[in-house]
Amino acid sequence: MKAGDIMPRGGKRDGAGRKKIGESDTVTITTRIPEEVREEIEELGKGKFMKIFILFGPSGAGKGTFAKILSRYMPRAISSTTRSPRKNEVNGEDYFFADNTEETMKEMRSSPAYDNQHRGVCYWTKESEFLKSDNVFCEMSKKGISDLKKHFGKENLIAIYIYAKPQECYERILNRDGVDYAHMRMHNNYRENSFNDMGLGDYAIINTNDNDFEKNKQLFAHIIKQNMI
Repeated sequence: MKAGDIMPRGGKRDGAGRKKIGESDTVTITTRIPEEVREEIEELGKGKFMKIFILFGPSGAGKGTFAKILSRYMPRAISSTTRSPRKNEVNGEDYFFADNTEETMKEMRSSPAYDNQHRGVCYWTKESEFLKSDNVFCEMSKKGISDLKKHFGKENLIAIYIYAKPQECYERILNRDGVDYAHMRMHNNYRENSFNDMGLGDYAIINTNDNDFEKNKQLFAHIIKQNMI
């Protein structure tokens, strides 16, 4: 019997002594995968099948600015949130805005990366968002990065830390969003120890006011091109 033949178990034999397959008989189909194909499949399983570029760092450091640069090269994995849209935010472009329902919480808990709650607000990113292209980018917290490493594998992630000095971050948020929001975001920066996370990334961009921003953009573009697949 050759690989790929059907092997009957039980059933009656015909005149030549061969077994016939009855309606209630169990049938096993054996298939032999060529060795070169098997090796290729195994190699694909170990290899790099995607790249997720992650921006992280304190609020006000400039992640949004570098996200605009990244968007020239690849799509963004858009996160979902239960908070209300801010001024000029567009559903499906900035975030997917969702109501805080049991169904929403179920979707959040099944996602590769989520933050439970910030002042009653939840953030998460659905798996389909990460799989829509070979290269995608997102902004994530430290917990989110840890979750993605476990889910997709460390070798498929590029974490880029964006740093600016605390006073610079405060002034940028203040000018952009007002004093109340600036105080809240800076409180979160210190609570999450965001100014001391440089060692957690694969790369770091020092986006301080006294650094040459044009050189930073060139360095950032080089990092992206070097790691895209």
